[in-house]
Amino acid sequence: MEKLRIVPYLKQFSMQGITWAVTSGIFLLLGALENLDPAVWRYALLLSGTLLVLSIFTQCSRERRKTEAVTECRLQAPEITAPLPVPSSPSEQQEQQLIAALQQSLFEQESRTKNQQDEMLNYYTMWVHQIKTPIAALDLLIQGSDSEASSDMDLELRRIRQYVEMVLSYQRLGSEQTDFLFQNTDLDRVIRTCIKKQSVFFIRKHLSLDFRPTGRTINTDRKWLSFALEQILSNAVKYTQEGGRIRIAETPPEKTLPPADRPAENGFSLVIEDNGIGIREEDLPRIFDRGFTGRNGREHQKATGIGLYLTAETLKRLGCGISAESEPGRGTRIFVYFPESRRGTMLE
Repeated sequence: MEKLRIVPYLKQFSMQGITWAVTSGIFLLLGALENLDPAVWRYALLLSGTLLVLSIFTQCSRERRKTEAVTECRLQAPEITAPLPVPSSPSEQQEQQLIAALQQSLFEQESRTKNQQDEMLNYYTMWVHQIKTPIAALDLLIQGSDSEASSDMDLELRRIRQYVEMVLSYQRLGSEQTDFLFQNTDLDRVIRTCIKKQSVFFIRKHLSLDFRPTGRTINTDRKWLSFALEQILSNAVKYTQEGGRIRIAETPPEKTLPPADRPAENGFSLVIEDNGIGIREEDLPRIFDRGFTGRNGREHQKATGIGLYLTAETLKRLGCGISAESEPGRGTRIFVYFPESRRGTMLE
């Protein structure tokens, strides 16, 4: 194996071998013409050949060490910590100085980008906390009135709260650092919390709810899972006509997932189904893309193109999956896949 590894380096010095052979041929020719003692030119050839072999071997070893050092640096990119090989010529020294300058420029750019992201996240976090104060004040004013206008204002205020949380979630998901805290969580409790937040919209639109408890305990981040499920439920409420129906229940993943994507043996799926306006077939593959609203969203002027994107990204980071089925005019089914769970008591 060592011989095979040295072959690429030997090819670099083939010109030296050819030069030595030509020079030796000329030397032999001159020796023959001048009738030199054969022992003299044989000794000269042996000496020059030995020096050639030693020179090539030394250069091959040096080239090999340099190649290994460069390979190690490449494997560590972009965070290169291993030193580059010692340059053996002025041109190599210039090349290494160029590499070092580019590396420093890259690090500085990454640092600036990270600082900008941190500043933006801090700004939006501060903005969200500040905006909650007037929202809370408006909430108190609305609660002190029983008029129909106050009821309408309460609905809009709830939407504002939801959009504010969506802004903060969008910024946090785009950051390198998130506040995920995985722990044993009662899925039904999370679902009931989401339903409670949407209860006013259910009542206002006279929607019926068919919630079938799953009895599942999962290891996840409760806050982020609640955010994802609330986005799905909010969409179901938003695009279901007055007097419609929404169903939340467990469903076997085998019915909706290809074999390669199915969860573990103790995994399961949760379906949130409505009988609303549905999603057009050409829009269905793109509903989880950032900024995509679809034709129905544009026609009804309700879509932001962010909610389902954030939902899919959140579930992905939680180790879950999501997919959708829909028939225009008949409703939509959103499936959330959980890789594993336990029934009954909390996991230890």
